[in-house]
Amino acid sequence: MSQHTQVIEVKSNLDDMRKKLFAKWDFQSINNPQAKFQLKCDNGVIVAYSSGKIVVQSSDNLWIDKVCVFLAGFEDSAVCHKKISTEASLRVNEADKLQIRKNLNSIDNGFVPYAGVDESGKGDFFGPLVVGAVFIEKEEITKKLMSLGVRDSKQLSDRKILELDSAIRSLTKCETLVIKPYDYNHLYSHIKNVNKLLAWGHANTLEQLLSKQIVRKKCQKIVFDKFANSDDRILDALKADLRSKEIVQMHRGEADIAVAAASIIARAKFVIEMNELSKRYGVSFPKGATHVIDFGRKFIEKFGLEELQSVSKVSFSTYSKVIELRIL
Repeated sequence: MSQHTQVIEVKSNLDDMRKKLFAKWDFQSINNPQAKFQLKCDNGVIVAYSSGKIVVQSSDNLWIDKVCVFLAGFEDSAVCHKKISTEASLRVNEADKLQIRKNLNSIDNGFVPYAGVDESGKGDFFGPLVVGAVFIEKEEITKKLMSLGVRDSKQLSDRKILELDSAIRSLTKCETLVIKPYDYNHLYSHIKNVNKLLAWGHANTLEQLLSKQIVRKKCQKIVFDKFANSDDRILDALKADLRSKEIVQMHRGEADIAVAAASIIARAKFVIEMNELSKRYGVSFPKGATHVIDFGRKFIEKFGLEELQSVSKVSFSTYSKVIELRIL
């Protein structure tokens, strides 16, 4: 089983931290002349250095998260949280730490079946908008997703996303809603507000996920990655019986495991759709919205303006720039 490593930088007194770690877990002290202290238990190893850097290593991602949250709980801690063995490193802000604590508390103090919703393609000029929704019914599924390395899809390669997509679908009930560019443009022409469109997409995907009454009744909470300033945007789009459930809207919602899983299945579907577009036109469509203008101009020259409207989101300011370059 592969080992995972995280590094925590703290300002707290390491001797006090050592005592609290001993009180929290059944550690064995190991002599390490290069370290302030080294502790080992069945779950993993913690090594602390005089510089304030603490290395946490284990094959159990959930245990690592518990240790990191425990260490970050010291009032004078300044946390720098890095996953060395994974493809991405990230800084953990206060909102993330709070959400991790909530996730761990829900596992330790009574898990409730719930759903997570997220989207992909919102910031991509070419290709569809895809919304994903995942229902996690049992606590052990949460732990399995964590052990697989499920996290924000933006931190993963396309290859890893497709691998995790298959694993998530085998473990949970999932739904994806694909809004292709032509349909996206048609909807936007009527709605004229991207957040309203997103709310509509999130609500409809959730309806598909919870279409069976037995699943709908089991689901006690719904977590969304917050995309609008007002919480009312998504609430207005939900049916009354879903609004009566616990609704959580949070920035960086992918810190929640269900939302992270939803972001992965949505991105996987986006990647598949983009690959199909590339095969259909014989060109490789770029992702994002900043370095696509020259490609868009060349696409018009080859396939025409009407065809561009079938593969891109015309509400983007990028569209006007592509047209301006074409005119010039």
